[in-house]
Amino acid sequence: MLLTLIKKRKTRYGWKAELMETNHLTGDKLLAWVHIRFEDWPLPLIYPLNITRSGLHIRGRRLQWTWKTDDIKRTTEGYLCRIQNSREEIFLDVV
Repeated sequence: MLLTLIKKRKTRYGWKAELMETNHLTGDKLLAWVHIRFEDWPLPLIYPLNITRSGLHIRGRRLQWTWKTDDIKRTTEGYLCRIQNSREEIFLDVV
C-alpha cells in the first residue's frame, strides 16, 4: 500500500497536510487531515511505515502528528493496522 502525504497549507505552527491512500485501480482516497509541526516534517522521500499500539512510526521514530479528532486518529490507525496485519507493506510518500 502506498500512502501520500501532501502539504496543503502553512499555518502558524506547522503544515496542514492530507494523508491519501494511493490506488491506481479505484482512485485515490483521502484518509485524514493532519497537522505537522515545521520541525517534524519529513524529507520528501518514500518511507516504510510501521503501525504499533503507540501510533505511526517512520524508521523507528514515532510521528508527532496532530489529528482533527481522536476518532479520526483511531479509525485511520486501525485501518492501517489491518492492512499491515495482512502482511502488506505500507509506504509513505512525502511530497
